[in-house]
Amino acid sequence: MGTQTSKAPVDVKALKDISKKKDPKEKPDIQALAGGDGAQKESSATASPPEQLGCLDQGAVTGEEVIAPAEPPAEKKDPRDQSAITIQSWWRGQLVRRTLHHATLSVLVIQRWWRQVAFKQREERRVKALMTYMRTEKATVLLQSLVRRWLARTQYKKYQRAALVLQNSWRQYTYHRESMVWAGKKMADEAVDLIIEIAVG
Repeated sequence: MGTQTSKAPVDVKALKDISKKKDPKEKPDIQALAGGDGAQKESSATASPPEQLGCLDQGAVTGEEVIAPAEPPAEKKDPRDQSAITIQSWWRGQLVRRTLHHATLSVLVIQRWWRQVAFKQREERRVKALMTYMRTEKATVLLQSLVRRWLARTQYKKYQRAALVLQNSWRQYTYHRESMVWAGKKMADEAVDLIIEIAVG
């Protein structure tokens, strides 16, 4: 079970008087708000604002605008704290720069490796395409050479047969002509002899 703390009573009239003051810089009288007794002075010094005492809205109690309490004076900053903050910010910047530098180097290494892999893959594809082209080209050239050789041999055999026919024809013609000349000479020689024989006889 929670313990209940005793709350000091709030003087509504004092709140109204404070809200009617025209000088907003003037601090409200805390003792007047707390009731003013010595026993209540200590509780008023540590008293909570009206919102924590059960009043949800001070304007609802007074019926007028609420004056915000003055802010406590700002504490003086220690120059050592500022130096520590400066050193911390510098060190964090160094860490961030180191991290970025390491990340950049890692990215460069990955990019270099990937470019090497991509270059090797492109070279392999290029060599494969070149080998396929060369194989096709070689097969085409071989087929063309075989066809040309067959055509050349066919043409050569045709010319060879034609040459043989011409040679045979020319040999027959020359043989026939020579034989005719030889037969004529022989007949002429024999005819002379016949004539001589007839004359003698």
